[in-house]
Amino acid sequence: MGVVYLKTLSLTLYWLLVLYGGAWASAFVDSRLGIAGYRSAASAATGILLLLLGTALRGWASYTFYANRLSVVRIGPQAHILETGPYARSRNPLYLGLLALAVGWVLFLGSVTGLLLSCLFFLLVDLWIRKEERDLQQRFGEEYTGYRTRVPRWGWARRATEPAPLRGSTRAGPGGNRD
Repeated sequence: MGVVYLKTLSLTLYWLLVLYGGAWASAFVDSRLGIAGYRSAASAATGILLLLLGTALRGWASYTFYANRLSVVRIGPQAHILETGPYARSRNPLYLGLLALAVGWVLFLGSVTGLLLSCLFFLLVDLWIRKEERDLQQRFGEEYTGYRTRVPRWGWARRATEPAPLRGSTRAGPGGNRD
């Protein structure tokens, strides 16, 4: 389990530092272009909160992947659909955490350019996720359709959802009805 913790920590710290570098570069561009920053106590506090939440979410999501013998850095679908931990509440907690880190640094540093780049980053990530979802749908079919129905792409389900019963199952639904 020590290796899982080390991999989780190293990947989370990597993204924390890479995104700090991007936010710092954006703030530098702002200063060179004469764009006034918006840094205030409120934006800094919001930035710190997003950094903490993004770090925790990325760490939890990465740990969940590694603990289930899946790879966080992978091109193409995983071996199975993960529906535990943060993946029971959001289909993309790694990306959600990544965006929280990006926006957190930008708010903390008060960069207008960084805020605009974060919006562009979100759009690019969303396009990438849609491509991944097509691949997952093709690979897992109805299993992924059910997961997609229960768990939001962006955002956070108020409570973790249980997988739907398989066809022919006699498990009762939420109201006790079997139909």
